[in-house]
Amino acid sequence: MHSQNQVLSTFPNNGYAYMQGTSMATPHVSGIAALILSKHGGPGFTNKMLLNHLLTGVRDVYQFNPDMAGLLGVGITDAALAVATDNKFAPLKINDLTLTGISQDFATIQWSARRAAKSVEPKPHKRKPAGSSPSPT
Repeated sequence: MHSQNQVLSTFPNNGYAYMQGTSMATPHVSGIAALILSKHGGPGFTNKMLLNHLLTGVRDVYQFNPDMAGLLGVGITDAALAVATDNKFAPLKINDLTLTGISQDFATIQWSARRAAKSVEPKPHKRKPAGSSPSPT
C-alpha cells in the first residue's frame, strides 16, 4: 500500500512510520467524538446520539473502492458532517432539477422547491471536482 493512503505515526526508537488499521483510525474517530461532544454534549445528550453523529457524519468510501463493497464500514469520517445539525427539519422536496451547464470539471444545476405556500427561487449551483466544496453562483 502506498504511504499516501496511510497515517504517519510515531514508531519505536524515536522514529516515524506510515501505518494503517484500527490503531490509526481510533485517534481520528476519538477526536471527532470530542468535537461532537463539545458542540452538542451536555444534559440529555446520550451515547446513542453520539453514535448517530459518528455513523452519519461520513462520506461514501465505496465510490473509490468498488471492489471492497461491504467491507469498509459506513464511510470516510468527516468531522464537519459529524458536528453538523439538521435542526430536525426535513429537506424540501425538489420540484424540478435541470442541468443548465456542463464543463470538463464542473456542472451547473438549477432547482426550485416549495415550502408550504411560498416558493423558493431557483438557485444555480456549480459542483466542483471531488475534493472541492460546491459554491453557489
